[in-house]
Formats: sequence, structure tokens, C-alpha cells
Amino acid sequence: MADGIRWVGLDVHAHESTIAIFDQGTGELSTARMVGRPHQLLERLMEVPVPARMVYEAGPTGYGLARRARAWGIEMSVCAPGRTERRPGDRIKTDKRDAVRLARLLAAGELAIVTVPSLERERLRDLVRCREDIRADLMRAGTGSGSSCCAARCTGRGRGVRGRERIARGSPACGSSITRRR
Repeated sequence: MADGIRWVGLDVHAHESTIAIFDQGTGELSTARMVGRPHQLLERLMEVPVPARMVYEAGPTGYGLARRARAWGIEMSVCAPGRTERRPGDRIKTDKRDAVRLARLLAAGELAIVTVPSLERERLRDLVRCREDIRADLMRAGTGSGSSCCAARCTGRGRGVRGRERIARGSPACGSSITRRR
């Protein structure tokens, strides 16, 4: 590794971020807090002297910052927060400490770097997660409505097409009103 490389750790949030820059050549560590959206960090990151390697933890802000940084020619990685080692007594969690910890772990090579998916793949992942959420909601809702039908003895058997039509319209097949239990 070349002397003088800068290791940059970012603690990124939706409206503010913290940057920690560890200069391997001088041993200097500097931190800064930036207010603004994650993509607004790029101008500040362009000011970091090269060679520089940067990292932030994957989270709710997504991979957009990494994609934009790479488009600007910045070497940006994303690490898995669940696979980052943490000391047992290290319970105090601040943005500055997290950024410094990321910069130091990146310099030591102890971070689990994840692959930044393409925009299409990330959209597909979001779609699959949405489908799974909807399916789980339907399963929960189906369980509740099935029990209320059983309580009212509305099976719909032997009623022919008209009974199924009444069930589809929401009126009970047995003629009595079904009250929803909670």
C-alpha cells in the first residue's frame, strides 16, 4: 500500500452525515459534520486528496451514494453493519465514533464489504420485499376473516353459484350478518 493513503469513514443519515478521514502517512485523524442529503457529500469527498478509499455502512439510505460516488470517480465501498466487529464494552454509539471506527477498520482491512447492486437489481429486491410484506399481511388478514366466518357458520357449501356471488359481494351466505371479531 502506498504511504499517504486516506481512509475515509462515513456515518450517513438522511439529513446529516459525519466524515472521518484517517491519513495513513501522517497519522492525523480529522472529522467533520455535514448537513444535507447524502448525495450532497460528493463535493466534500472530491476535496479529499487522492489516493483515498471511502466506506459507509449499508442502511436505509441505500446504495445511491456509492453509485454516484463511483460515477464521479471516487472509490467508495459499502460494508455490512451486522458483520462489523464491536468490542463488548463499546456501548456508546455516536455518529463521530462510528465514522472514526469505520475509517480505522477500513485501514486495517477488517470490514465485510458488500457488493453494490445495480439499480435494476435493487429495484427487483424492493419489489420482492414488498411482495413478501403483502403476502404476510394477507395471511394475517385471512386468518382473522376465516375465523369470523366459521363463527357465523358460513361455509358457503351447497349454495351453488348464488351463494358464492353473495360471499364475493360481501353479504353472508347464511343470511345473517357477520360481525368481525378482533
